[in-house]
Order: sequence, then C-alpha cells, then structure tokens
Amino acid sequence: NLLEDFLYSSPFEEIFRLENINDKVSLFNQLMVNIFDTLAPIRKRKNKKINPPWLTDNIKLLIKLRDKALSKYRTTKRPAHYQYYKDLKNFTTVAIRNEKRGYFNFCLNTYGRNSKQMWQQIRKLDIRSKPANREIPQNLDNPNNINNHFLLVTGNMTEPDQNLLLFYNNNLKTNFNELLNFITVNTNTVYKYLLEIKTKAVGVDELQIDMLLLCCPYILPFITNIVNTCIELSVFPDEWKISKVFPLPKKSNITSMSELRPISILSVLSKV
Repeated sequence: NLLEDFLYSSPFEEIFRLENINDKVSLFNQLMVNIFDTLAPIRKRKNKKINPPWLTDNIKLLIKLRDKALSKYRTTKRPAHYQYYKDLKNFTTVAIRNEKRGYFNFCLNTYGRNSKQMWQQIRKLDIRSKPANREIPQNLDNPNNINNHFLLVTGNMTEPDQNLLLFYNNNLKTNFNELLNFITVNTNTVYKYLLEIKTKAVGVDELQIDMLLLCCPYILPFITNIVNTCIELSVFPDEWKISKVFPLPKKSNITSMSELRPISILSVLSKV
C-alpha cells in the first residue's frame, strides 16, 4: 500500500550509521512526521450531527408524517386534523421511547460486563452530564506567566544541591554482591512495550502511538537500534527529556495560578 511505499523509500537505514543518539532520534522523528504529513495531513473539519442509533427508518417516517400533520392542521385549523396530529404525535413518542429502550437493553446485554466499551457507547451518544467549566479565565491565560509560576513551584532544578552531592560522595558503597546490569533488547521486546502504551497523547516529537503501530514491523529495527544505543552508551536522548506541559484547572472558575495543575506529556518513544 501507499504507506509501505513511503516507508521503504524513506532513508531510515541512515539511523544505523549515525553515532550520536540525538541525531538518531531526530532523524527518526523527522522521517515519521514527513510521511504522515504527506499521507494524512491535519485538516480542520466541521463535525456533522450524527443521528442516534434508535432513529430508525420507521421512526424517521413517523416523524415526517407527524410534522406533515402539524403543518396541515396549522393551515386548516380543523379539529379533525388536530386530533389526527395529536394521535400521530403520541404514537411517534411511544415508538421513539420503545426504540430507545430496546437499544439500551441491547447495550447492557452486549457491553454490560465491559465498562470501558459501555462508556465508549455512552460517549458516542453524547448523553453524559455536562462537564464543569474548567477554562482558564482571560486574566490568567498568559502562557509566560503560567510557565513562570510552574517554574517557581518546582524550584531551580538546573543547579545540583552541593550538600546532597557531598553526602553521597562520602557514603559510597563499593562492596556489592550483585550489580545491576542492563541488557540490550530485540524487536520483539520493543513491539511488546509499544503495544502496552495506552495513551494517545502527542508529545514534542509530534508522534502518536497509533502512528508507530501502523508502521510496524518495518520501523521496529530502527527503534530497537535507538533503544540499544541508549543502553550501550548510557545516554538518554535530549528530546525525550522535554515534555509538553498543559495547565489544567483543578476546579471550575479558578481565581489564581495556584489552582492550575501542570500536566506533562512526554514523547511516545520515551515510554518504551
């Protein structure tokens, strides 16, 4: 297919020749993003209203007949036409209620033991309670001020604590019976951990787990090479240390920066 053609024509093999771990990660991300920007670019679209599953063809016909009867009564003002509309309206209401009941009974019987699938069906129908307003008010909605606040909360983490370093240097333990050793991994192990990633969030690398899984097994050797290079050289890619931080209000109608919670989203490959 078209995705396979792009994967095979992209120079992923260059990753094997690069020595610097940051260069490997950067090239991998760049190639992946370029492929998906070409095949599946992000586009804005207008969501169309989806009819609920209980709105069957018969129900649609009844609604059409009901509306037509109402229109006719408004034109003639005859009692007989009003009674016909009223009877048709009641019949349509009962029919819709029965269709709803039948659909929800079907959902309970089908997904009743799987709460995740049950909630997926409920979300599709958009019948959840209205969420609380957790938007950031305009007077607090300043990215620079929010960022400075989060930095003050965490403190200065760039300078090491000299007292702590001195403590560890003076309390080194050298006689160990067992040492912790890291071993390199194979493509099967990498694929196993990719499958275990459940979050759909996108980090600074602009990659999502579904994008990676769509390109498996072709990209597995290159991800494995990156992971093994980290293990062999005892390094961690700089890009994997960077996260997207989203300010999430702790409650509705916040009044200060202290009521914002920082939510960090790391690059997807940093979770492997």
